Amino acid sequence: MGVVMDVQGVDLKEREQMFAGVMNAAAWGVLGIFILVGAMALFLL
Repeated sequence: MGVVMDVQGVDLKEREQMFAGVMNAAAWGVLGIFILVGAMALFLL
C-alpha cells in the first residue's frame, strides 16, 4: 500500500479510514518514542 494512490475508485469513506489509521499509527509511534526516551533518561540518571 503506497502513499501515492489512484484516487478514483477509492471512495471518500475508505480514504478517511485509511488516513485515520495512519494518523493513529503515527501518534502511537511518537508516544512510543517518547516513552523509550523517557525510560532511557530515567535509567541514565
